[in-house]
Amino acid sequence: MSFIGRLFGRYRPKPGVAPVSADKLKHDLLALNRPTAPFIIRECTADDPENADLVAEWRMHNPAWYAAFGSANLSKSFQVFMRLMADQHEVQSIDWTWDVTWSGGVPSFSYQKKGERGLNWDYVFGVRPFYETTPSGERIAYRFSSSELKKPLHELVTGSGWSWRSRLAGRLPHGSHAEELRRHTPLSARSRWIYVAVAFVLSFGIVNELLAPISIMIETRSMPGSGGILPYFPMILSAIVAIIIARVVHVRVSR
Repeated sequence: MSFIGRLFGRYRPKPGVAPVSADKLKHDLLALNRPTAPFIIRECTADDPENADLVAEWRMHNPAWYAAFGSANLSKSFQVFMRLMADQHEVQSIDWTWDVTWSGGVPSFSYQKKGERGLNWDYVFGVRPFYETTPSGERIAYRFSSSELKKPLHELVTGSGWSWRSRLAGRLPHGSHAEELRRHTPLSARSRWIYVAVAFVLSFGIVNELLAPISIMIETRSMPGSGGILPYFPMILSAIVAIIIARVVHVRVSR
């Protein structure tokens, strides 16, 4: 792989290696996890910000690892989101970086702000390294740079006959695990009723506006002092239509 290719996050598969299936690659990537490592590779959830299948990140959300990351006084949290493209035998990725502040040995992540998104090249200097002793007895030093997190991913992917392409911008392709979860995750009761209320108010207002000429005609032709429900007919019809539409919305969002 050329220097330019590596600079822009392009890694070709190792020559002569037949590509494995997407399920096998996913299994092997998850198998990189070990209890002694300061990183974790997991399946994406509906709450993750990218349309990805897997994400690799430092264990900064795990209280058992606060001491390790706190002693390094890290100010950034890094994630690499991966989309496994089975047809192309390619992993497309995009990096996220979040600001981290420490208070009393507990990290706080600035998720209120949009994280830095794109391709991350950071290298960390002046940080006291954390040493992992693997189950096999190997000793690995970490300074918690993005390159340390991505290197084993690149090696496994290219060694499995797949290519790796980091995206500088844009969205990852549709059809990911996270996207499927979002599609099938039910809304909370509060969210459902908000949708229903908005549907009712909008429907009532639109139908009532469309029936305004009828209301004006009824008012101009009605005799003074005349009773009955005729003057209220447009409003009643608007309410009926709004109730029907709100009911349809309730059924749809409750699935």
